[in-house]
Amino acid sequence: MHKLIHLDATMKQLWLHLCSDFSAQLGEGTNPFMRHKTALLQGGIPAFRQEPPVHCWKASPRLFRMHSQLESLFKRWRFQNDLLSDDTLRDMCRQDFLATQHRISTHQRQLRCTAVVTSHARSFITSMLGPYNRAHHEELNRFGRKAAVGLPAKMSYIDVRFSRISGSKEQATWYARHVGNDTLLQRLTKGVETNPHVDSLRHSCVPKSFKAMRGITPDTIIGGFYSAGLGSYIAERLCDNGLDITHLQARHRRIARKASITGEVVTADLKSASDSFTRDHLRDLLPQDWFDAVVYGLIPVVSVGDQKVELHSIMTMGMGFTFPLQTLLFYGLLMSIGRLLGLGLKELGKISVYGDDLIYPVRIHRYVTKIFSDLGFIINADKTFSDGSFRESCGGDFFHGVDVRPFMPESEDSGEVDTNAYEAFLYKLVNGLRERWGDWEIPMTLRYLVTEIVNANKHCGLCQVPPGYPSYSGIAVDKPQCPTLDWPWLPVDIKMDSWCLKFSFTSISCYKSKIRVEDCEPYLWDTLRASAQNDVSTGDEFYLPRYETRRVRPSYLTSSLRDFALEMRTRDGGKVGPIVWRRVKRRGSNVEKSYPYVSERNSPLTFTYTANTQQTYW
Repeated sequence: MHKLIHLDATMKQLWLHLCSDFSAQLGEGTNPFMRHKTALLQGGIPAFRQEPPVHCWKASPRLFRMHSQLESLFKRWRFQNDLLSDDTLRDMCRQDFLATQHRISTHQRQLRCTAVVTSHARSFITSMLGPYNRAHHEELNRFGRKAAVGLPAKMSYIDVRFSRISGSKEQATWYARHVGNDTLLQRLTKGVETNPHVDSLRHSCVPKSFKAMRGITPDTIIGGFYSAGLGSYIAERLCDNGLDITHLQARHRRIARKASITGEVVTADLKSASDSFTRDHLRDLLPQDWFDAVVYGLIPVVSVGDQKVELHSIMTMGMGFTFPLQTLLFYGLLMSIGRLLGLGLKELGKISVYGDDLIYPVRIHRYVTKIFSDLGFIINADKTFSDGSFRESCGGDFFHGVDVRPFMPESEDSGEVDTNAYEAFLYKLVNGLRERWGDWEIPMTLRYLVTEIVNANKHCGLCQVPPGYPSYSGIAVDKPQCPTLDWPWLPVDIKMDSWCLKFSFTSISCYKSKIRVEDCEPYLWDTLRASAQNDVSTGDEFYLPRYETRRVRPSYLTSSLRDFALEMRTRDGGKVGPIVWRRVKRRGSNVEKSYPYVSERNSPLTFTYTANTQQTYW
């Protein structure tokens, strides 16, 4: 039986060692987190959480980084005895959602200029979208990959989705018409009954941080199929107009870094941004053909806990078009405000939007605040920065041009793990800290983590891996290291083979439990649809499954081996089956065949040691 180790204790020790490292540099009496240290040691996590935050806006970037790291280390970590229980967070999430529905249903606009802004924004958005093309939209439709109505997240596989088609009556009518235009999809859904009796969606809560949960509303399977295609369509139109959402995060971080020096733009964030959009917003901002496409088949009722309420939100988290559509609408509103205020092309070029992360010139900030408030949106004051030397956007925190983003590990699925999983967790901590801190800045912390790794593993040493390997596999190094007293590295064997260096080293790998795929055709359909959109991602479990070989007795065969093999291997007409016959042994009574499988969702990761050989230079 494996020894189980509690991760909460490790996280507490990690914070205490970081505090000691920073105190050694700042001086014991100048560290403002000594009160937090006392609270953690004497009162535990609840007392630590209740300590007031430390503000250091006038500090140096180096001191700001230290404060930010100590204050945010536990932000995404949920302790077993945390200040707020899961039930409390879930109730808070539901109450916030209900309050938002009430707020947007009763909100009334008061400013005359708001109508001018929305009218101008509608013209701008119309020019970006162009005419709606239903045929192109349907070419982009894809089945979702997360939880849906009648399909929990742990069963969210492509082949399972095909057998549990759900939707409203309107969605089912559309789906039946769409299937008739796709020969392979028509064959896959033949004999599968659609559940057209879905009359409400269900609001769910997922982890976000130690003090809040994020509310999502999973769509029906047909609704997700439809909205995913519409979202891809809108993303295409955004890309054609200079807003490629696949690269906008990096762009926002560059702008935020520069703005932390110049102060020329605002980085803003909104509360419940997607939930705050109503049908009136879409009617004011979208052309009629796109408005009809967005609201088509929407289910206007949601179950929150034990009660059903009217759903006033049009774009809840969980719908495929939510993110690109809110990016488009916010961008249109900001560009409209900028143009009406007479901004030049250079200043208009500073406007950028990624979901509800907004960037725009400082000079229009007070107008944006008034117009957005009149439209029913709430600016998040805690995450909006219009003055000072700090800017935050898309995961980038910058102070005077210096990256001060802290390392914030996320909670593991289980509070206690075995020794292999514990070692992998420690490697993630070491790599995460070393990405943001030099070894000389946190010596006591690294010494503690290295000691824990050596005590946990059977090799009594540190796995060293090349950059780019998973963070749990070992400590990433630029070149193979020789063992020292402080860093007992495991050796790396280097050999020359055919004018190429081979590196053999020990690392940790992980795998999930496997689920056998009974029908590969849904995966083939999804792969063909993805390749048509140039969106094939190798290694994603939702594309063609991997295979494993097993041996069985010939008595299990149900048809001619030769005919079965030919039938299963053909790709003409998209025919592919669940079993691919590899070889028949000429001697003996066993037959080898390969079964396709995908990784089991929500199953715990299993960590194990492995020997790797890198064929190229380190």
